[in-house]
Amino acid sequence: MLGMISTGLDKWYREQGVEGAEKIMLLMPINNRPPPKSMAELDLDNNMTAIKFEQPIKPNIQAAMSENRRTLSHLLNPTFLACSKTMGKLLPYLSENTC
Repeated sequence: MLGMISTGLDKWYREQGVEGAEKIMLLMPINNRPPPKSMAELDLDNNMTAIKFEQPIKPNIQAAMSENRRTLSHLLNPTFLACSKTMGKLLPYLSENTC
């Protein structure tokens, strides 16, 4: 899907006469809820964290997918996800002046 976004944006920018568009910033939501064991345990709260990353804008879908794979494999490793889950729980307690 990210490859299609990349090539779609490249095509749209070209049609609009925009030159030099190389990347955009995206936020990907990461669910922090454990998987429910039954429908009764299903919890539909907003317990999530988001990962910000750069999305390349490429005319070739294979090049876009290859770059996305490298970026996301770095971001979506177990250690990073465990840390982001912990940070997601701490963020509501930080004052607005901290960030």
